[in-house]
Amino acid sequence: MNEWNVVLLETEDSLVLMMRGEQSKETVINSAIAANEISQNDRETWLACEDINVGYYKAVPRDDGDATYYYPSSQDVKGAFLATCLELF
Repeated sequence: MNEWNVVLLETEDSLVLMMRGEQSKETVINSAIAANEISQNDRETWLACEDINVGYYKAVPRDDGDATYYYPSSQDVKGAFLATCLELF
């Protein structure tokens, strides 16, 4: 994650903005724009996002070492962190 602690993740069928900690939708979006993860032109699309999840996640490096998977987790798992996720399908 970058200095704003927000990252844009892409899956086959969705886009996810993930930011460490429990955050408001606006804070996640503003931080993503400041971090150049999304553009200012994408603001309205993300503001319309209704799929918001606050929970614990675990980062696991991919086999190729080039990226990281983020899996839902529980607070008790070593290395798990609290994050807010906005997801667009």
